[in-house]
Amino acid sequence: MQCKNCGKKLKTKELFCTSCGAYNEQETENNSQSLLNKDEFNLLDESIYDSKEEYDYVKEFNLKADSSGTKEDEFFYKDEKYLEAYIGEDYKLIKKSPFNIYAFFLNWMYILYRKMYVLGIVGMLITYIVILINPKFLLIYIFIMMILIGLFFNKLYIFFSKLKVEFFIKRHQEMDSFTIENICRKKGGVKVSVALIIYLIFLITVFFSLFTFRYNKATNDKFWKQNSENKATCNSLIKIAYKSLDKEIKDSINEGLCKKINSNEDFEILFKVKNNNFDYYIHYKTDNEFLIYNTDTKNLQELEAKNNNKTITLEELKILEEKRQIENDYKIVKEKVKKEDQLIKNNKNTKEKLNYSFSKEEITR
Repeated sequence: MQCKNCGKKLKTKELFCTSCGAYNEQETENNSQSLLNKDEFNLLDESIYDSKEEYDYVKEFNLKADSSGTKEDEFFYKDEKYLEAYIGEDYKLIKKSPFNIYAFFLNWMYILYRKMYVLGIVGMLITYIVILINPKFLLIYIFIMMILIGLFFNKLYIFFSKLKVEFFIKRHQEMDSFTIENICRKKGGVKVSVALIIYLIFLITVFFSLFTFRYNKATNDKFWKQNSENKATCNSLIKIAYKSLDKEIKDSINEGLCKKINSNEDFEILFKVKNNNFDYYIHYKTDNEFLIYNTDTKNLQELEAKNNNKTITLEELKILEEKRQIENDYKIVKEKVKKEDQLIKNNKNTKEKLNYSFSKEEITR
């Protein structure tokens, strides 16, 4: 310490100069520490800041403790700048507003727009599941989600943004504040193109899934209803026809086929009989809800022989054509049964099932 009057160096706690006799007041603390310990020091005193912009930031976020002794915000001055840089120009509106009108109308699209991709995709997946499971509740679900997202988006977005900013600060703590602020600005903000692409993929997926689901459900419901009715009718008719046959023929029955005539409600019944020398077929048909025996192909070979020898009459030729048709019909119905059953197995049935096959065990059950 030096004398204020003559400049002579004084000893510690020496109040009077030994050279000129001047009185020198003893300093107990340096000026900067004294200033900080004074009661009148105030963080909101504009005079202690280098710029008005710096003062405005501190004033807005109010770093002083409140009356309860807790801080109003977890972030300090620089961290708030990083948060604002991350969120962008809508920072003040999002921070202060209790309801987000954009999130209300755009919901998952707006969440994607704000780069919250994981939350947006999870939300769309839940929506997709709701659509597939019970689409009639879709409008109720969407309305509820619109309200919830509109009410809670701002708080949720601020929370996740703070987590991101804290991560960037810790990861780049060796960098200066200007660089960290630019990193936050680059990583945050909004992204229209990515949001549109993801949301468009979601809409296309929902459209085709919903269309396919409803189409298949409609066709399958129709198919199974008609299939159940037709099979029950066929099963009943083939048992009635079987009971009308002679016992000898019954014992030789190998298989029975039923064909529904698509143009009306009539049916045809075909039996395959295993004979010692050759197989032949028996044909029944329905007419006005009556089951009528039509013909069989037992003498088909005899008529073929007459036809080859050119000894067949016109009436016999007509009968021959009819029996040929019965034999051919059996093969056609048999093939259609296989194709229809394969469609059912592959879940590709799109029309009414018209042809059925019954084994000997099924007929006699």
